[in-house]
Amino acid sequence: MYTDENGIAFYEGTDPVSPLHTLLNSGQSSVAQAIKSITDELNNPGWAWRMAAGTTGVSINNAYDGSVEFPLPEGRFTEVPLLLGSIRPAGSAVVVAGCNAISRTLGRIYVRWLGSSPTTRDVGINWFAIQMTPTSASG
Repeated sequence: MYTDENGIAFYEGTDPVSPLHTLLNSGQSSVAQAIKSITDELNNPGWAWRMAAGTTGVSINNAYDGSVEFPLPEGRFTEVPLLLGSIRPAGSAVVVAGCNAISRTLGRIYVRWLGSSPTTRDVGINWFAIQMTPTSASG
């Protein structure tokens, strides 16, 4: 029997059959170590913990501004996430003027038309919500 660089135990054909419980205990231990390594990596400070992404739209009606509220996935976030948005397609003389998650289940995005007079148009928006790990440092 040998253990690889990941801590996984392997049984070889030349290993004695007895005592089998030693092999099983060793295998159980190596699986537990592998799971702990994965868990430690997922809880690494600075990593994203929970995420969601989607699309929505805003209608600007004879104005310079528009906004839309939209649902975030129910049960996904355990606290209010950070929300980012972008206009699709880019280059439409409309910019995201602001966005925020109002709650764990509701987002809001504001857009601004950059033209010299009010406009009427529908604007597509991509959004991305992220909640960092509980131990994440700022930045």
